[in-house]
Amino acid sequence: MIMPYLSFQGNCEEAFLWYQKIFNGQIEHLARYEEIGNSLELTADQKKQIMHGQLKLTDTGYISGSDSFRPVSAGNTLTIHVHLPDEKSANNVFDALATEGVILSPLATNPPPDNHGISGSVTDKFGFTWIVSALKN
Repeated sequence: MIMPYLSFQGNCEEAFLWYQKIFNGQIEHLARYEEIGNSLELTADQKKQIMHGQLKLTDTGYISGSDSFRPVSAGNTLTIHVHLPDEKSANNVFDALATEGVILSPLATNPPPDNHGISGSVTDKFGFTWIVSALKN
């Protein structure tokens, strides 16, 4: 499954609720940074922000996204999220995208409560940022 991954500056939940209403969609996942415990040094406000969300817009269309701690401006608010069927496929795709690209976060086990999967992000040689994910075997 491929879906756009949207980056927000602290208003991801508000946007997802708005999109849900517009499309009569279904929020399938909203995880907050506070759910990962103290592994990151975050302010109280940052802990309440969305670490990962997924919204079903139509029978075949989804968006996912999160609140970003890096500056977000027009042009860097969209990332391509590809969810692959297994770890081997994810590793192969991630490694290929990283060739002549920049690894932003290595492919690794997600923090709880999503630690049943793996993900990583990479900017490819053409300047597009990808999040690659899969369920762990």
